[in-house]
Amino acid sequence: MIFVGLFTPLHGTATIGEAIAELASDDRIAFTMVGTGQDYERCRELAKPNPG
Repeated sequence: MIFVGLFTPLHGTATIGEAIAELASDDRIAFTMVGTGQDYERCRELAKPNPG
């Protein structure tokens, strides 16, 4: 999955971060997120359980 954006609340990056964390055990899925913005740090924190 690739996300390119400004990490604004309307982009749903917090939801994407949660999904990344939930998929931590599925190594068939790779994530690439490009950009920075308002929800950048929150998204990273939510996705943290996924080391990939």
